[in-house]
Amino acid sequence: MTKDKGLIVFMNKNAEAEPWLIPHAFVPPPDFEFFKGSTSSLIYAKSGMGKTAVSCALAEYARSQLKCLPVQWTPDLTFNPQAPSTELANAQFSSVLSACAHEILRELPKDFKKRAKDNRNFDFIAEFLHHFTPKQDNELLIEKIPISKSFLIGRDTKLEVIATELIKSMQFVGFPGGIWIMVDGLTWNLDVQKQIVINVLRSILSTLSVFEIPNFHFKMFLPLELERELVENPARVKERVTTFRIAWEAKRLRAMIEKRLRLALDNEQVHADHIYSAEELFTWLEACGGLSPRGWLEYFRPIFATVWENYELEGILRRLEKNEWVTARKRSSLQLRFYPDNSQIVIGMNSPRTLSQEELAIFSYLYKNEGRYCSKREIYNKAYLPFNTKGRGKELGPQDELTKEYDDLVNTAIHRLRKTIEPLPKNPVFLTMKKNLGYRLSLQAFLDE
Repeated sequence: MTKDKGLIVFMNKNAEAEPWLIPHAFVPPPDFEFFKGSTSSLIYAKSGMGKTAVSCALAEYARSQLKCLPVQWTPDLTFNPQAPSTELANAQFSSVLSACAHEILRELPKDFKKRAKDNRNFDFIAEFLHHFTPKQDNELLIEKIPISKSFLIGRDTKLEVIATELIKSMQFVGFPGGIWIMVDGLTWNLDVQKQIVINVLRSILSTLSVFEIPNFHFKMFLPLELERELVENPARVKERVTTFRIAWEAKRLRAMIEKRLRLALDNEQVHADHIYSAEELFTWLEACGGLSPRGWLEYFRPIFATVWENYELEGILRRLEKNEWVTARKRSSLQLRFYPDNSQIVIGMNSPRTLSQEELAIFSYLYKNEGRYCSKREIYNKAYLPFNTKGRGKELGPQDELTKEYDDLVNTAIHRLRKTIEPLPKNPVFLTMKKNLGYRLSLQAFLDE
């Protein structure tokens, strides 16, 4: 094991903060092979679903396997939220070509200036770079590119024609596979910014000629909330682009954790069972993190930190003991959220779960009394009996004995509720019990421990 790995493998949750990990620890989502297709694609995903990691892996595939130049581009959001238009599309496509010029300029060898003077095949690339290189790259442009003596690009030359000729010239600079425009990182703080994004994308997707250029493709990784805004775009309707969603399966997220685990511990033989029961570990991660890579990494980090601390203290890798497993989970900031309007709860970063009528009755009462222990008699009288149509018997007074029948009704109801709201129902962290006091609901796991 080496210290240059270890914790750093689980330090970040965002691919943009750890690009070095992509070649070593990337696990593709189920539809990754479709993403690699030689067409333009709109790829939607919720936050935390690995858009940037998939984008980086796709860009590496384009470069290494297709000899295609991946170009990172983010739409210019400084425009006013004007309606979609040809003018807006042209302005954004000009920005795309500037991004291409920026990337091409950095890919060219240092002796390109000399080579370009003696080879007419480089004329269009040179002129293109003089037209589209961003101002901040002017120094590099002067250093690498000879003064253009050709007039292949005129004031009225259409941008689609320029892009088509650019693709033809890419074979001369080592990228015969063309160009992929990688769109990622679209964020906004205000509704007006979101509307700009929508208008920009609608404008581009309405310009079908852009999507008909051979070997010039867009791979757009977009927030899921934009899907319905772009569903009727002409490029999709005319089948110039394909649409996907990033969705994960638990088995692939397990593979992701184990792959990182092997990298962190510098041991190809290690798997989850070497640090704790894989079944319980992965049940915990799925319950807290849902089917989101970011969620699984969020709740695995404190567990691995405990494993790593033991290793550094003892010099060996060993399985966590039961008390260490509990302690490791306590290092997680795990919360339970309740949405009474739709009878749903959310555990950590998981998807919402809907409470049944009986579960809602019990949970709502405990929620109103959060942090306080409620006796079984109180839960039966105030929560179970009034709302459960199968409730039997009378309300129990303070002197009445809580018979086994009523005791079992409450215990069964609590058991069912725990199966819905607890990551590990047999080891509850939200709905806990103390002998002779009753049950208590806490929305923050491990609050008093």
